[in-house]
Amino acid sequence: MAESEGKSEGKNRESVIVAAEPEWVFDLLVDTTRFAEFVWGYRGKESGPATLVEGCEFTWSMGLFENTFRVYTVVKKIERPRLYRVNLHVPGLFRVDAEVGVTREASGSLVTVRWRYEPVSFSATGLRARRLVEGGRTVREAVRWSLASVKRILEQP
Repeated sequence: MAESEGKSEGKNRESVIVAAEPEWVFDLLVDTTRFAEFVWGYRGKESGPATLVEGCEFTWSMGLFENTFRVYTVVKKIERPRLYRVNLHVPGLFRVDAEVGVTREASGSLVTVRWRYEPVSFSATGLRARRLVEGGRTVREAVRWSLASVKRILEQP
């Protein structure tokens, strides 16, 4: 299952070992046509490439807080098959800077997601404000679910 590490300088980390070659893992992670299979809350693509590449912009919708939100994503760096970095932004709610690393291990691939969550809404009140404050926990749950899904997909017989 996923390994968890607490906050460190505002950053968070989750990892999982997947019994698959790093290239297979990486190719799944950057294939936007398959996001519905493993990206938590994914509702659909609005624009962007079928495969993420460095410098591309990708807009998609996500189910969150019982609503659907548009997520603007910019791919900052890709080094196939070992790493990619993205910036995600949900206007009026939050930003997430994330790095996904894939390293070869004896038992397959270690997939590690590191991220920094930053709420950007200072005018939210009530339930929305509470959810923004707890947003880091929501991101952690989303990453855990997504990593478990990647593992399930790639380890199917």
